Amino acid sequence: GLPTERRCFIGVKAGSTGLYNDYAPYAFYDGAKLLVAMGLAVLVGGLHVEPALSHGLSWWCLVVALTVISWLFAPFIFNPYQFSSHKFREDLRDWAEFFLSHPEPWRQWYEKTQLKRGSGIRSSPCAVLAWMIFLATWYTALVDKVHLLGVVFPDKTSGFVVEAIVLLPPIFLSGMLCAAVALVLQCKGRSDTRLVFVSCAAASLTVVEAAAALSHLVVVGWTKSAVAGLIYKFSVLSMLLDLCECFFRLQGPPARGCFPKLLVASIDLWLHAHRMMRDVLTSGLILIGLAPIVLLGLISSTCCSCRFSLHNLLVYRDPGHPSHVSEEIHSSSLVDRSIFLGRRLRGWRSRAYSMSAAATQRQLDAELALRDQTPQLNKSLSRSWPSAGQAAVPVQQTLRQAPAAEEYRAFDTAAGVVGISQATAAPCGSSADVEVEPVVPASE
Repeated sequence: GLPTERRCFIGVKAGSTGLYNDYAPYAFYDGAKLLVAMGLAVLVGGLHVEPALSHGLSWWCLVVALTVISWLFAPFIFNPYQFSSHKFREDLRDWAEFFLSHPEPWRQWYEKTQLKRGSGIRSSPCAVLAWMIFLATWYTALVDKVHLLGVVFPDKTSGFVVEAIVLLPPIFLSGMLCAAVALVLQCKGRSDTRLVFVSCAAASLTVVEAAAALSHLVVVGWTKSAVAGLIYKFSVLSMLLDLCECFFRLQGPPARGCFPKLLVASIDLWLHAHRMMRDVLTSGLILIGLAPIVLLGLISSTCCSCRFSLHNLLVYRDPGHPSHVSEEIHSSSLVDRSIFLGRRLRGWRSRAYSMSAAATQRQLDAELALRDQTPQLNKSLSRSWPSAGQAAVPVQQTLRQAPAAEEYRAFDTAAGVVGISQATAAPCGSSADVEVEPVVPASE
């Protein structure tokens, strides 16, 4: 069925996971890539087609848009109270703590769920073949454009230099930065640093290097070729990052020597920096997409004093709870509910114990009162009927010896019959019945 408890956007504490932690490797990364590819296609004029093809292209655009929305936002659409303003502020704080705190919770999550050192290579031959076909396609188109650029503008560019710059992946500036940081850490005897700063610097250098390499195509007005170059460069970069992950998943002895350790540390820092920036951009894109709906709900609740929730109405066929207190009770965790029920059960149990203790005390008081009245009963019987007084002596002794009594009944002595029935608990735990035969008074 549909979920009834709200899950956080991203898990910060150890052992806790949010929606982003669970769905990022399976849906969010692919959704972000598809969105970027769709944006590049629109940027280079991919939607400018003949009128006869515009109707079919519109349906394709709708299908792609629905796919992007489902991959990026479906887990949040079915998350109860996802668009609540105070809960969204908590999500923003968790997002900042996940990436900015030291040591980074992101590093622990990434190494545990995705990197998995020493787990072995998980890339299949089909995936490698698909990468090769994809890169070969873009490489062929880009080489053709670069060669044509050298033919058309022989004075402004040198064919070999431009071709080398355009086709090489943007890894050199960011690689030198990570090598320098790893060298400093090795000299100081430290093993980690604030990864978020290295990630921002490495990503900036990567973008600058890619843009500078494709600037010749932009200057001459070949925008589509420049976009093709961006796709090719970042595809090669993604393939190299996957190869680095496969390298760290290999099972083998650790690196020995100063230079091998420095090389491994540089590659590790370069990999973590790019993977962190990928998660920062993907999660930031999702938060930006959720922010307008949260802002709309905040405006409707503050300015219009309206507690109506369109999100709850569409998903749960219910407009939501009318007050903030009801929402807090509804959105309480299972742990809080179990504590509440436990306290109620303990209260009921203590009241039951007190009631049973009061009943036991009343029963003991009745027994003591009956024991106090027994001698007077014997005296009155002995005066009226001596034989009845002698028969009541065993009854008095039995009452004194019984540890507890459940029921006492005395009949009218004036009728000439006295019967006292007593049910007592035997010392060994079994029940015993003491009966006194009725005594008939002697005839005068």
